[in-house]
Amino acid sequence: MREEVSSLPYFSLINRNTTLSSLSIKTNGKKYFNKQQYIDDISETLFKNEIDYAFITIINEENSKWNINFLIIDFAGIIYEDYFQIEGNEKAFEDSIKALIAKVNSIIYFPKNENDNPYEFEEMIFIPAGPAIIGSFNGEPIEAPQRTVYVNSFYIDKYEVTNSQYKQFIDATGRKPPTNVVNPEYTIWQNGNYPEELANHPVVNVTWYDAKAYCEWKGKRLPTAIEWEKAARGPYGNIYPWGNEYFDGFANLYQKGESYITRKTVPVGTYDMSKSYYGVYDLAGNVWEWVNDTYNDKNSNTLKKLAKGGGWGYNGNKYTARASYSLIFDANYTSNCLGFRCAK
Repeated sequence: MREEVSSLPYFSLINRNTTLSSLSIKTNGKKYFNKQQYIDDISETLFKNEIDYAFITIINEENSKWNINFLIIDFAGIIYEDYFQIEGNEKAFEDSIKALIAKVNSIIYFPKNENDNPYEFEEMIFIPAGPAIIGSFNGEPIEAPQRTVYVNSFYIDKYEVTNSQYKQFIDATGRKPPTNVVNPEYTIWQNGNYPEELANHPVVNVTWYDAKAYCEWKGKRLPTAIEWEKAARGPYGNIYPWGNEYFDGFANLYQKGESYITRKTVPVGTYDMSKSYYGVYDLAGNVWEWVNDTYNDKNSNTLKKLAKGGGWGYNGNKYTARASYSLIFDANYTSNCLGFRCAK
């Protein structure tokens, strides 16, 4: 718990004894047995020292289970409080603490909407500033080397952009509906609309230019490859969004022996196990996703762009679903395995 909290850029680690010692100076050695009094004194300390937040955990063990009470407080008192119980094994505890830290991120750093517009940051996840492990020593040349870089904070869509969302863009701008330029028989939209049952599936058959235009229309942008990779790999540089081991069925990816005919997109967020440390879904599987980066191909006169994440077809598998992996496409290319999400 202490290591996870101290890894966040906006918390400094102060242990309980130090906290009580600093407060006891102010209160003539008073010891804290009253929870509310302790919180009130912490809030006053925050106010006097111009500190924004404090994070407090109260942990008790009972019958091989951990009872966790955690609080986020500011100078006015409690702004968030929750309780949960964890079975007494190390893996369950570790997973629960990581989920808790992700929740703390969203509570503290999801900004208030200045214009009271509920859609300004609709379904976006905050990724805090800090170091990120990107690249790989064991992949394609474009991935090398594995390295640590500093990434500024940003938001990224929790889900891939859907057909229903893209239809709003089409209606508002008059842009051409998605079309498969390589295999017209794989064009999904007909007469300017998508099949009703695919409303919450990721939009596909969009060019890089289409994806960029949609993001800008929403007041957003395409993520960079490094931002995308940090959102997928988390603070520990996971190989896959869920960790370092590949598991069949964790994401909408091709599995050996399946018929290609039966493979297709699924509604965004269907695969709960696919979500990353930060809570972003489908960064492995469902569709490949355009990112903003340009690939410098000296032998081509066309603009080459990167896509990441592994799609539902044959080319989405254990190897290509690694967060460090990238495909290279002409910016005008479209595929029924290729979509996108936005960043801000």
